[in-house]
Amino acid sequence: MKGIDPSPVRLVRETLLNTLLCAFPDMQRREFRRDILTATGLHMEVAERDIPREHVRAIVQTVLGSPRPSESLRLLEDALRLHAACDQALPWLELAVASMTGSAPLPEMITLRLIEVLRETPYEKIARHTLARYAADCGGSTLAADQRTVPEVLLWLATRRGPVDPGPLLRFVTQLSNDPHIAGTREGEDLRALLADLNVPATNQADDRLIIQIRLEAAGPDHPADERYLLRGAYYRQRPPDGPLKRVNLLLHDESFSKDELIGKAPSQLARWAELAQEVHRAGGRVRVEFLLPASLLGHEAELWTVGRSRRALGHNFPVVVRSLERYSDPWINPEPWRRRWDKLVSSRSDDALQQIEWPSLEMKQPGELANWLSDRSDVACLGLCMPYDELQPAARQAVDDALLTEGVPVMLWRRDSGDPNELMTALRPHGPERLSELPDTLLRCRRAGRFDKDHVSQHITLLWDDPYCVDPAQDWPFEGMA
Repeated sequence: MKGIDPSPVRLVRETLLNTLLCAFPDMQRREFRRDILTATGLHMEVAERDIPREHVRAIVQTVLGSPRPSESLRLLEDALRLHAACDQALPWLELAVASMTGSAPLPEMITLRLIEVLRETPYEKIARHTLARYAADCGGSTLAADQRTVPEVLLWLATRRGPVDPGPLLRFVTQLSNDPHIAGTREGEDLRALLADLNVPATNQADDRLIIQIRLEAAGPDHPADERYLLRGAYYRQRPPDGPLKRVNLLLHDESFSKDELIGKAPSQLARWAELAQEVHRAGGRVRVEFLLPASLLGHEAELWTVGRSRRALGHNFPVVVRSLERYSDPWINPEPWRRRWDKLVSSRSDDALQQIEWPSLEMKQPGELANWLSDRSDVACLGLCMPYDELQPAARQAVDDALLTEGVPVMLWRRDSGDPNELMTALRPHGPERLSELPDTLLRCRRAGRFDKDHVSQHITLLWDDPYCVDPAQDWPFEGMA
């Protein structure tokens, strides 16, 4: 494309994408290329070429030269899934897109080089049962062995959910390099040389996100009317988007607070934790604040806590969410439904992400009605409550708690002021996320926009955001007196 000064990274991307796209046999057909361009919305931006390779090159340059190349790459990937779902070239393309959009565990240039070398190896000669053994033995869980081909295993290991760990992927590649069908070939030598030279860079802490978890729990085993809550804290570093959670420190505090004192007195303790203040400063805005709350406090206006000399609300500076302390700390709750729904949330794509928020009726006689509704909707990951959590009738409250703790719904939001939920959606829409996984940042923008009007709907929204991979079971261990 004219006017573009290709960087080395851009040139590597272009070269590999050209190769991968031309590996689709149907790319030789003009009609197929037209279908792909139409599906990506680029049919008006790419002039047709008579020579297929030149047309493919123009498509690649347009995709990479777009204002939002990651989005364009995903659209290209989706188009090929639609029109060439069974093509053997597809997993290689998906792996390259995962790397170029930051979803793979290795740095992009390393992953792209691995793709180049691996595609040239005679990996097709490896028996299916041998490939399954390599996949199972690499440490990526037995699910990796269910993948049928080398690129499918690589893609699964590169994009699997959970803490980011390049180890299984690299172990699998090492096994491939030592396979008898590959070891004696020139390509096998190239692969082993690449692995020998491969030094995965250490995580750059400057790019990490700081996760602050503020934990409020009952000071005693009983539940008197004047219940008091202990304040504890912990903070972590996490490599975006879903890297492993690395604990930095736990913060304990002996003073307890009544419910009425939480807004007025408790926030000052955060400011007194000097080491936490230093971490916040070092994070440079890359912060998310999570309040781990018992059911009795899930309606607490946590984002309105003011910390620091300026007395600015936390929720006007950082994404602030609440979490279910019961789900976080109870090892006897099965995490699988929770993780499955969360994985649906993270992987979902929609023209209107906010439309993925489901608003079920809470006017029910039996709490099982919501469970039955959810059991038929395994992809539902976010529920909107049409009334405040604190004001739910007993049957509805039991149903919502069951949706959290048993059905595994990871995200809920509601108005604390009993207002119209449609107004909540209207307030969010100008700041709308491209994906539902961006909801905390969307709500931050919404809260900031409405901060000068204390009655604005944005100042009365609670977002329960429970990431099952952002859990530290060891948080409970040092706390005396806890069962």
